[in-house]
Amino acid sequence: MAVTKKHNEVGDVFNFISSIINIVGASCKRMKVIREKQYARIIEGLENGEISSGRGLNKKTSLRRYGDTRWGSHNVTIIHILVMFSSVLDVLEIIREDVMNSDQRTEAVVLTDIMELFNFVFMLHCLRMILAVTNEFSQTLQRKDQDIENAMSLLKTSKERFKMIRENDWESLLKEVLSFCIKHDINILNMDDEYMLRGRSR
Repeated sequence: MAVTKKHNEVGDVFNFISSIINIVGASCKRMKVIREKQYARIIEGLENGEISSGRGLNKKTSLRRYGDTRWGSHNVTIIHILVMFSSVLDVLEIIREDVMNSDQRTEAVVLTDIMELFNFVFMLHCLRMILAVTNEFSQTLQRKDQDIENAMSLLKTSKERFKMIRENDWESLLKEVLSFCIKHDINILNMDDEYMLRGRSR
């Protein structure tokens, strides 16, 4: 968590995720709406062949809060956000249109704009890839029969997997992000454009 909070963009993503879960899950009514919308999408996906009928595949219908000390929960939360992306946006739109509370209406507008940014979508996919490795390592370390020699071997394996991701998986990650953006009508950045740093120039 300390390392994450020192990286502005990663910290921002987790703050945005927390805000999304808080506002979407603020009432039983909203949670019911998101479940209904997600069920409808699952049924539609099964009927047109977009979703496999295997056990547990793409069957997420609720959002889960993560705990700061449990990285596995961060992994699960990001997966749920990605799987339920359209349903979450639908509920945020309902909040924008129906809620009498101007603060929540404004927050829903801001969060919708953030979710529809290429950078946010890219960070979700990138973090999901990273947390898949750290989550597996973390769960293995929590086993009571784990010894230090095996733990160090697992650490070495995890570092090697990260090295492989860094060196070989950029194209596949970008392809996955682009496909997601096309599916959800999110504007795609031109990778050849000049990168503009946030904040004032120094």
